[in-house]
Amino acid sequence: MGQPPLSGPLRSEPLRPDFLSQPPLLTVESSSLLALAIDGHYGRACLLENIGGGYRLAAWMTRPRQGERHLGDQVANLCRQLGSRLGRRLWDDRNHMPLLTSSDPTRHPPLAQLALTLSPRPPLRVWLAGLTPTYSIEAARLAVMGSAAQVVGQSFLTVDTNVEQLSHAMLQRRPDVVVIVGGYDTQSITTHRPLHLLSSLMAGALRRIPWRSRPILFYAGNQWAAPEVETIFQGIETRVTMVPNVMPTAALVRQDALAHALDEQYWQLCRRLDGFLLLERWHTSPASMTTIEANFVRLVQTWMALHNQAELYGLYCGERWLHVWASEAQEEVAVAYSDPDSAQALPPGWPALGLVSGPWPERSPLPASVRWWDRSGFAPVVAALGPVAPASIYQTLSQDLLLAAR
Repeated sequence: MGQPPLSGPLRSEPLRPDFLSQPPLLTVESSSLLALAIDGHYGRACLLENIGGGYRLAAWMTRPRQGERHLGDQVANLCRQLGSRLGRRLWDDRNHMPLLTSSDPTRHPPLAQLALTLSPRPPLRVWLAGLTPTYSIEAARLAVMGSAAQVVGQSFLTVDTNVEQLSHAMLQRRPDVVVIVGGYDTQSITTHRPLHLLSSLMAGALRRIPWRSRPILFYAGNQWAAPEVETIFQGIETRVTMVPNVMPTAALVRQDALAHALDEQYWQLCRRLDGFLLLERWHTSPASMTTIEANFVRLVQTWMALHNQAELYGLYCGERWLHVWASEAQEEVAVAYSDPDSAQALPPGWPALGLVSGPWPERSPLPASVRWWDRSGFAPVVAALGPVAPASIYQTLSQDLLLAAR
């Protein structure tokens, strides 16, 4: 799988152990905590209640997403269906929002807090363009592996490369982003010319793509060639984002900046979905709304600290597998995505797998090193409530979700 990058916007601040002593941010009328998550295929709901002096997972539900409907309608359906199962009102039909306030709290107790987590789009589709099929393109590929993106195609500079071929290939693959890489950071003009030629070819290919289908551009090559590259793309009405070189020298590979930029682009596209801003208003947590994957990263960091581990490798078994390596010795967190394959569950150079969230393939045994296993995959959903009620969430995770693997 290769060595993943050590940075990116998925790297959330973990909850410090001393947060457990802080009281939850609850209303006087209710102690109910609701966590909702929407990904590309499903909506999930987890209701937490104070039961016998401790918080427990009182109810949970998974429902298929209803196509590309308004995100607010997705939340409404989850609240209504979970409420119907419990014989309780969780949706305010009059104000068309989750029941966060109630005129009759005795009969219809409101929710004390609501945390929303969203990964509603498929991964970004990335086309890599480089000078050769090795070196910088491979560095860029590793950066993509550490982000909410997938490589759908690549091209490199040859004597036969032409505009028509490139535009035809990209029209077929429909990338969201084109990443141009190549060259070390050198001032020599002779090293800039191949990048200028590559950029001219890509600009010509993009002109042939309808404007609404045209991908945005990230340039992560020789930084001394960047001004001319930017000038080349000025005439095609496509946004160009300059990113630090993924391979500034022969001895240095830097994937973090590109991974971060791709994750930021994914989140910006999520924000354009119908209903996103409405969900931000409903989200009551002091922490910003974020992705399911970001919640899992924070969960691994927090779990490592709470259990006094020097490092912890956690795996989220979703549609794509998310590998997270948190370490006290590293300020950043290593993140990598892979296809769902238990044979590839241990990236080279990583510690033994310690925490798993989500279903493990039945065809192979769970590694003996795993200490905690959340079979349901609900842990990162519930973890979104961590900033609201740290001790309560720790109770729920420990007693209902992240259980001893054996």
